[in-house]
Amino acid sequence: MKLFDFNLIENKYNDTLKSKAWSDACEKFKKSKIILYYGHGGNLGVGDHAAIDVCRLTKGDKAGFSLGSSIASTSLANDEGYENLFKSWLDIHYKAFGKNKNICAIGITSSGKSKNFLNALDFLEDREINSIYFTATKLQKNSNYHDEVFFDVKTNHEAEVLSLALTYDLVSASGYKCPNINKI
Repeated sequence: MKLFDFNLIENKYNDTLKSKAWSDACEKFKKSKIILYYGHGGNLGVGDHAAIDVCRLTKGDKAGFSLGSSIASTSLANDEGYENLFKSWLDIHYKAFGKNKNICAIGITSSGKSKNFLNALDFLEDREINSIYFTATKLQKNSNYHDEVFFDVKTNHEAEVLSLALTYDLVSASGYKCPNINKI
């Protein structure tokens, strides 16, 4: 059994890189100094990975943060309710960074059906925080503040692979290089 159709992933990836939403997302990312990643499950794993690589690959020109701590997520879910978890986490960072207009939030979702995810998008729009979200399901929450990077794939794993690859392309589109593998 074959888990991935790499031709499909490559085609979706190339289509994404040609889209206006992608071009707009790159511009938002370039202008931002603080990048906040959020998502559920494997998508949060992608965000966690991307957050540290943004710091590392931009040599500190950009600061990446993710809700990867189980302590933070369970505390906030307990205090604010699960449907407000992302919103609460984003609000903490929004307040901590002085309502800085150099913030960009990047949400990663496959289904886009989570009330938690949708509440976060509403929160970001209400505060006029730039937002990019990767999704395998059209949400059409586009506004002046949100850019929907949509790829029409069928599985969570395909969406996660595309999302991770695109996090590196945002870094690259901002003029930074991903390092080569050091061979010993």
